Amino acid sequence: MDIYTTPGSTLLILLAAIVISTFYARYNSRDVRMRYAMITMKEKMNELKKYQKRFKETQDERYLQKMNRIQNDLLELQRQVYMYQMTRMVASMAVFFTLYYVLSLIYGRSPVAYAPFRIPRDIRSVPVEYNGRIISGLTFIGRYFLSSLTLSLVTQMILDKVNRNNLKKGLKRLFSRVFL
Repeated sequence: MDIYTTPGSTLLILLAAIVISTFYARYNSRDVRMRYAMITMKEKMNELKKYQKRFKETQDERYLQKMNRIQNDLLELQRQVYMYQMTRMVASMAVFFTLYYVLSLIYGRSPVAYAPFRIPRDIRSVPVEYNGRIISGLTFIGRYFLSSLTLSLVTQMILDKVNRNNLKKGLKRLFSRVFL
């Protein structure tokens, strides 16, 4: 199969979208540390609210000190989560830009798929004449985005269903370790 003509190019881009969306979905859904961090932050917020309520009732300095300690813990936890998310984002962007560079070398601005109707140029389509009508030819990036949006939703739903059972096991394992 020729990857430069329409059926082959569409299938190659679809395959790339499947691989990348599955990678992203597994990368995000298997991340037990992030879920644990969110659960911990929620528990700390509930604890903070409890101490705020007690402090308003009693005006005891002990509760004020506990509130300050919890707020410092929350700030540190938020900082760690932010740094972790940023490193994950950079890794994800590196994978995407590598794929973008390779596909742009192969296809450039030539259409890889055709739609029987007009698509706005914002989705990276190219007007193409077919049997006397102007139709839209999607460039590789437009085709990738349309495929990726659809596939990422489907793979995320599938992996969420599979990983719901594994989350409880992962949290139990994580509780035995030191967080971050």
